[in-house]
Amino acid sequence: MIRVKKEEPGDLAIIGFDNHPLSSYLQITTIELPLKEMGETLFTLVGSKAPQKIELSFRFIERKSV
Repeated sequence: MIRVKKEEPGDLAIIGFDNHPLSSYLQITTIELPLKEMGETLFTLVGSKAPQKIELSFRFIERKSV
């Protein structure tokens, strides 16, 4: 086994997804998706025959892990 000393932040950046409450406690940078808006959009598109391009925004929450 090879061991490499890395420090976070600095040598290593950690980014989470969905802004889980634990990411706030651990100070992990995360991306927050608009899950409610995604669900509502999907519901309106169900049954649509024509393909559609949908763009939704997200939020980048920078904390101490980058």
